[in-house]
Amino acid sequence: GEAARRIAAEQVDKAIASIDGLARAEAVHDVRKRCKKLRGLLRLVRAGFPAYAEENAAFRDTAALISGARDAKVMQDTC
Repeated sequence: GEAARRIAAEQVDKAIASIDGLARAEAVHDVRKRCKKLRGLLRLVRAGFPAYAEENAAFRDTAALISGARDAKVMQDTC
């Protein structure tokens, strides 16, 4: 439990730091990547984590909120 909380906190801190420290496209990529890592961590501990469904949905929805920015960058690069 304690190790999972520590890892989750590190991922959240790194995601927040990337927003301040990276270019927009890189920050979007990094935040989405960290959301995926957090969701994976949640899946590993879901048996002992009653709030699994809510937390998983929160990270999924966060990644989905910024997917438009990622899609726009990909379209720009493609053109």
